[in-house]
Order: sequence, then structure tokens, then C-alpha cells
Amino acid sequence: MKNSILLLIILVTSLSCTSSDKVINMNNSTIDTAIYVYLNNSDGVNIIGTTNFNNESIKVSYVAPAPSNKKFYYLDTDIQGRKFVKILLNSGSENSMENTTTETIIEWNSINSDIFKAEIIKNKAENYIGIGKVYLNNQLVCPDRDHRIITIIK
Repeated sequence: MKNSILLLIILVTSLSCTSSDKVINMNNSTIDTAIYVYLNNSDGVNIIGTTNFNNESIKVSYVAPAPSNKKFYYLDTDIQGRKFVKILLNSGSENSMENTTTETIIEWNSINSDIFKAEIIKNKAENYIGIGKVYLNNQLVCPDRDHRIITIIK
């Protein structure tokens, strides 16, 4: 009986001491890389949902390294009835918890596109992946994670 208990303790201990500390499981992390984009014409009229800027025409892609997420954006409406796009920026490699800079490309339609560069902050101790500064076509648009609402004029 003593041997069985000792064997069980050794088995449980050996299973809990694996090398998985080096593997990043993004499924258990809080990934907070969303930005909110309003798209207006030069008159200030929201053009998301119009013929040239709709769910069928918008495409979002990540520049490697990138996680294997399937959908990178959502069209939504705020409480004032204005349409916006919630974009999940590239959070970087799933195999690294190092801070990095990533790129996300949004194609509004066949002739309009923009590139977002984001400083990605990864904190393994808190299982947190978030954004720092965000640049739109190399212009700073989000100085920190508290400023994520962007209006783009097309």
C-alpha cells in the first residue's frame, strides 16, 4: 500500500514538473489588442456600411509573426447609431512572450488600405498581452492602451 501511494505521489509530481513553462498558451492569456475605428468622408459623414466600405469589402490580415486567429475584425454600432470597426491587432508570435512590434493591414476595399503598427506588450506573470503605442501609416494615433478610438478620413 505504501508503495502505491509513493508511486502515485511520484507520478503526480513528475506530471506537474514538465518543460511547458517555455510554451506560451495564448488561450489562457488575456489578449487585449482591440482598437475601434470610425471611417468618415471629408464631410464628417460615417461611411462604414456604404457600398465601398462594407462587411464584404473589408479585409484584415496580419504580417508574420501572427497568431492563428480566424477573424480579425467586427462591424458594430455605438450607442449613438454610428458604425465602427473593432479591429483585433496582430498580437505576435504564439511562441514568445517577448514584447514586439506587429503589423496589421486593413483593406477597406480594392483601392483603400491602411497599415497599423502596434507595440505589443506581453506580461507572462499576469498572462496578459496588450497594446502600447499604435501607429496608422507611420503616424502615432494611440499613445497608450487608454486611447484606442480612431477616426480615419477617406
